[in-house]
Amino acid sequence: YISSLSTCACVMSAASCDPIEAADLEALLSSTLSEAASLRAVRDPDEAPFRSRYTERELLRELQQQASANAAPLGLPTPPGGGGGGSTERARFIEAVAAARLGANLMDTEEGSAARPLLEGA
Repeated sequence: YISSLSTCACVMSAASCDPIEAADLEALLSSTLSEAASLRAVRDPDEAPFRSRYTERELLRELQQQASANAAPLGLPTPPGGGGGGSTERARFIEAVAAARLGANLMDTEEGSAARPLLEGA
């Protein structure tokens, strides 16, 4: 299963990525959630029981990474509760959505200890 958005500024192996336009982040959110829902509907074979969940996880991590980049433009971390305007706040919200979905994904794949901080932080 391949992500339909190949234009994302984030590369999974990169430590960080560049901010993108707010509308592009919204499009990434929409497509990621749609693809994640499709992947959740897949019944994986017994020999690879979590294959679709691992693909979903990659998509959600990409979304989280991009939202994080948008929440802290120019690579400067924005303090909690610090300014930044509506698009920064929306990026933080999208980052929290991705974290919560990642936490649920990790619970699905029986990785509860990794899921806990994501779910608590979301």
